[in-house]
Amino acid sequence: MAGAAASRLGEDSMPGNGRVFISHVHEDNARAAPLLAALDAWGVDYWFDTQQLGAGQSISERVQQALAERDIFMLICTPATSASMWTGLELQAFRGLLERDRRSGRGEQRRIIFLILDPAYARQPVGPHDVVIDATQTHPSVWFKELRQALGVKPPRHGLSRRAVIAAGATATIALAASAVAGVRLLSAQGAARPVVTPKVHMPTNTPQPEAARLKWFFTSGFGPAALAVAGDTVYLSDGVDGMYALTAAAGDLKWFKSKIKGASRSIPQIVGPTMYYCGSEDFLLAINTANGAQVWTAPTGFDSSSTPLVDAGTVYVNASDGFVYAVNAADGSARWKTQIGDKEFLDLSSPAGSASFLYVGSGDGHLYALNKATGALAWKYQTGGKVTSSPAFANGVVYIGSTDKSVYALDGATGAPHWMYKTGYEVNASPIVANGVVYIGSSDDRLYAFNAVTGAVIWKAATGDLDADGNPTGFGDLIDGRVVFADGGVYFTAGKYVYAVKAADGKRLWRYQTAGFYLDRYPAVANGVLYFGGDSDDRSIYALTLS
Repeated sequence: MAGAAASRLGEDSMPGNGRVFISHVHEDNARAAPLLAALDAWGVDYWFDTQQLGAGQSISERVQQALAERDIFMLICTPATSASMWTGLELQAFRGLLERDRRSGRGEQRRIIFLILDPAYARQPVGPHDVVIDATQTHPSVWFKELRQALGVKPPRHGLSRRAVIAAGATATIALAASAVAGVRLLSAQGAARPVVTPKVHMPTNTPQPEAARLKWFFTSGFGPAALAVAGDTVYLSDGVDGMYALTAAAGDLKWFKSKIKGASRSIPQIVGPTMYYCGSEDFLLAINTANGAQVWTAPTGFDSSSTPLVDAGTVYVNASDGFVYAVNAADGSARWKTQIGDKEFLDLSSPAGSASFLYVGSGDGHLYALNKATGALAWKYQTGGKVTSSPAFANGVVYIGSTDKSVYALDGATGAPHWMYKTGYEVNASPIVANGVVYIGSSDDRLYAFNAVTGAVIWKAATGDLDADGNPTGFGDLIDGRVVFADGGVYFTAGKYVYAVKAADGKRLWRYQTAGFYLDRYPAVANGVLYFGGDSDDRSIYALTLS
């Protein structure tokens, strides 16, 4: 099977730029010597890192840079590889780059090669275009030829030199001689590994100038960011499919990764002290140690939840897809109460907000519900004219909410009596925030609104997406179904393929930043003068931008 896969490639069809990233574990450095000797003999440009990463260390920017710059990913497959988190992360990152290339029309220039050097290696699923070379089942002359063909390297013309025999060592010599590799230029037994080059710039994006200067760093995951949170010096990123990443806020380096922590697309990690509370994708509310990603406890919720948990006074509240709101003990996950508020809802869910006495949460049945926080008993409910997937905000005795009936509502927090209502041009799936007496909320009519929190008067509205000659939206700015963030007199939010910064006072645009994706993460975060936000399944990156 391996030989057939490799032989179809042809000897002169070097994939992409022909540069190779070799992913391996430190224990296999010596084992890779014959491979490196062959690559040197063939004149292949390869990247082989001899540094060892231990628990708690990070995959650095230079590794991400090397992955992006090289079109061939070669995984050295041994039992140690199967147990390594780092090689798995490198493979996921490269698959993300490969998939992004396919979506952008770059074709099949990138290639993944699995080189099996130990029969005890536990094989993993491979893609339809991946090449598998099993060096444990064939003579070295055979698998070296397969590798040469997979790399698109022309056959050697000369015999093995005496310098190669001395430099490569006995094991490498046997393999090289059997494959008739020539022209080896090695300086020492350790010299086979090429020097590591530290990049001077970040990985490139298609962001137009001048706003590209705002980019501090970005990190590409395997599938694409689903939700993120910032606490202290760490950014926590849910990939949605691959798992949970913890990155340094300063540089985007990896602190830890847990493949088992998988959540829904709209659940934002909530961090209180050393614990993260998060809705998993397998019907569980999770409590996670933020230092290392270890699971503290799980609590069943019944069906997946895209709701963001609310943590308040030792209790975690969450809205689940089975139509129930759950309250559990924050210390151990034990149940306090659960209350049904509507039918099963499998799409985006409203996340709860709270006052001192009440829990507020929207439902697909069109109601905003107010529950007693201590018991879960219904206090009141208010009927809107559409679904309530918007997450409420509570401030100064008033609860604010949007509805798919195109309206924004302000209701009395104690009784549910309406204070004011405003009808926008289209559905309001976004979630409001309240800052300095102003309610900020987006609508699917391609606009962000600022209301007087007391009277409901429109202070300003800002168009999103691209504009025509008259300043009217041309569409593709209607994806404000998340929540804006407020910081230092500015309002920041995502819509379509852009992240926006506008003045909180008048809505005038300060700047906007374009990514390679289109449907950006809906819940950006701000910390210490930096805006963090995620791309989509095309972009697969999390970005850190300076605000000023």
